[in-house]
Parts: sequence; structure tokens; C-alpha cells
Amino acid sequence: MHKPPSFWFLTTYPLAYAIFCLIYLPHFLLRTKRAEDPGRVLRERLGSYHPKKFKALQGRKVIWVHAVSVGEVMAAQIFLERTLAVSPDLDIVLTTVTPTGQSIAQTYAQERLHVVYMPFDFRFSVRRFLKTFHPMVLLLMETELWPQALIQAQAAGLPVGILNARLSEKSTRRYRQFQWFFKPLFQRLDFVLAQSQEDSDRFQEVGVAPSKMQVMGNMKFDNVSLEPVSENILEGYRKSWAITNRERIWVAGSTHPGEEEIIFRVFQALKQKYPDLKCIIAPRHIERAQELKKQAELRGLRVNLSRSHCEERSDEAVSNGKQEIASPLTRNDLSFSWDILILNELGSLKQVYGLAEVVYVGGSLVPHGGQNPIEPAALRCAILHGPNVFNFKSIYQGLDASQGAVLVNHEQDLKCSLETLLENPDQRRRLGENAFRVVSVAQGSSRRHVDWIFNFLSLSPLERMSYVMRSEKLFSSSC
Repeated sequence: MHKPPSFWFLTTYPLAYAIFCLIYLPHFLLRTKRAEDPGRVLRERLGSYHPKKFKALQGRKVIWVHAVSVGEVMAAQIFLERTLAVSPDLDIVLTTVTPTGQSIAQTYAQERLHVVYMPFDFRFSVRRFLKTFHPMVLLLMETELWPQALIQAQAAGLPVGILNARLSEKSTRRYRQFQWFFKPLFQRLDFVLAQSQEDSDRFQEVGVAPSKMQVMGNMKFDNVSLEPVSENILEGYRKSWAITNRERIWVAGSTHPGEEEIIFRVFQALKQKYPDLKCIIAPRHIERAQELKKQAELRGLRVNLSRSHCEERSDEAVSNGKQEIASPLTRNDLSFSWDILILNELGSLKQVYGLAEVVYVGGSLVPHGGQNPIEPAALRCAILHGPNVFNFKSIYQGLDASQGAVLVNHEQDLKCSLETLLENPDQRRRLGENAFRVVSVAQGSSRRHVDWIFNFLSLSPLERMSYVMRSEKLFSSSC
């Protein structure tokens, strides 16, 4: 049994959260306007869901999975698919907070996978959610911990746990600094399935009992294919972007403010030695594309924006049963000449990595925390990254230790490492093969998560408590 919330929580947190919501309201309304249905965002975040639409869920087993935004939603994909496949009599309600996360989650929606917005963390809105869906468990992706959701779910008899759990050093310090508030919340969790032993240790530092911890690996490794990008697709990019066979491509993926200026300078320095070098920059936020184009043009660089779209298979090809692979088409860039191409679209970076001789993964030469390197690693790319990778620390540690990536500490380091790799195809190949091996060995976390959850849910409440206590003996991180 969980202790009831403290008097402080019952009185102070709702007021503090209400004040936060008032301050956050302008940003929320601005972001909501970009959603496909702004009215639905507000209704669902207030806990109002169409009762007729979800009436079919009554009497069925329902799992509530919460993934705050795009990264968490994508990490959960294989877990969601496998869960539905293992148990035909079970439904999943997947919630997100951001409109971008919701748009990705909607692509997963099907008859037994229902996608809605997470209710605001008010007592009334969370209770309305629970009354609509009647879930049997709440599974939070990574570290998304909302106090009212946790407490109201457990008051309704739901166990609550974290999947693919990770905790950075920075977050750990913050939680410990305010442990008078956070520690009781972490202590209420029924289980935490961590990405690494380091993450497990940090969760224990902030209040999770060791008996509730289990290391399961990182689900994000499961969401990439180990197959190379189709040569037909790559050739489509080369033709539409006028890339010749003799030209060499450096891809800088998921970059952040402050990094592009470094990339422009390094590129200009290397261009003098390698006239056939081109650079494709994929900013993490594509709304910055026009701004980056202007910055590059001020430096005298020839710049273009990609506006490519995947060509749908023709009706004739479909009717003939041909396995035609879609290729990218562009509307304005048929024969231009460019030094820098700024990727102005979502969803194509994982294919564009296939064009690269060398990849730099962004968010890492600035204090952002890094971006996910798994996609280029799965494509056997030679990867460079900066030192600020705390959001994906265990992944980069694995790549660096296996000589599957190269750490560059500053601008000059980036220039020298790029030059070395451009000069040494054998070294690029070794880096790529080592990176691929790290990804292939690390896959399987989603399966382990599903197996653990189903074993846990099959038990009575008293058995669950005993099961958590002995889980480390039943499941090892090497499963």
C-alpha cells in the first residue's frame, strides 16, 4: 500500500501548478494553434474525451502509456507493437503532451491503440481520464513524472512504473536539491526499468528502492533498421539535388544554434583543400532553415533549401504489383549548384545519412546534451560528436569505447578529425562497422520490457510486491 499524499502536497502543489499553468498559458496557446485540431487539444488536456468514441473500451483490459513528445513516442513504437501482438484482448491508450509528439503517435493509431492528449496534472482532469479509460497500469516513458497522475492512478489501484528510464547527472542534482518534494514521488513508483546501470544508480539516489529497479537496455536501439538505405532512394536524392559521383558529402544532423556557425567555418576551411566537398545541414528545428540560409549566404557560401517530398507509387505500378521504391522529388532544385544544403523537412534525415562519408551528430558542441546517434550508427556511418552528450550518455559511451565514434572537443578538433576521415577511407569503414556492431548487439530491449510487464501484470497485488523484490534474480540485463 502507498502512503496517502502529505498535507503539503494536497494544499500547495495544486496551487503551484495552477500558477505555473497561468504563466505557461500564452506559450501553450501559441503551440496549440499549430496543432491539427486546437479545440481537441484543449478538451483532452482538460480530461474531456468523447465517451461514445471510447465506449468500446469498457470491460476490456487497457494499458496507459505516456510519452511526452517525439523522442519518447518513437522509442515506444516496438514496445507498443509487441504488446498488442502478445495480448489480443488488450488495448493501449497512448498519451502525449506536445502536438508534434501527438502527430507522430497518430501514425501508430489502430483499432486497439488509441492516441489522445495527456490530461493536465489537475486532480479533476486526471480523474476524468481514468473514468473514461479505466486503465490497469500507467507506464511512463523515460522520466516523465507528473505528481497528480501518479497519485490519482495509484488511488484508483493502478501500479505505476517507468519504461526505458533514464536520468542525467543534471536532473539527478535537481531532484536531490528539491528532495523534500521529489523523493516521496519517486518512492511511490512500483517499478523502474532503466536503460543502464548508471541510470539505475541515479534513480536509487533520488529515492527509488533498489528492489524496484531493473536494467533493461535502451528501447531506442530497436527502432532502427539494420538494412542499408535503398540505392534507388539514394540515387533519387543525388539526382534531385544534383550531387555527382565525384562529390563528397558531410552531413551535420540535428544541429542547434551556435553549432551551424562552427560548421560553416570548418566547411569553408576544408573546401579549400577538398573542392568537391558538400555539406548537408539538418537543423533540429526546421523553422530555423531560412535563418540559417541567410547566415550562410552572408559568408559567401552557395546555399539552397531542400523541399523534397517522397513520390508516391503510381497507380500503374501498384496495379502491376511492382515493388517500386519511392524516390525524393524537388520542385525548385533541379540543377542548382550549392555548397551547403539545408534540410527543410521532417523524416528524411535517416535516409540522407546514407549519402554521407562523414556524419556529425549535433547538439553536442553546444551545451544542449546531444542528439540520438543510433540512426547513423545503424547505417555504418563514420560519426563525430562533441562532448555535451549527457542526454544520450550511455549510447555515446558505448560507441566511443567500441571505436564506433570520434569525440571532438572544439572547432579545431572537428576540422582535424574531418580532414583525417576524408583522407582515410579505411578508418571511416572501421568506424562505421564498429558503430553498426554496437547497435546490433544492443537491440532487444523492447522485448525484455514487454516480457517483464506481462509477468508483473499477471500477478495479484500481493504477488506483485513479492515479484518486484525478487525480479533481479528472475531477469538479468543480459536477457
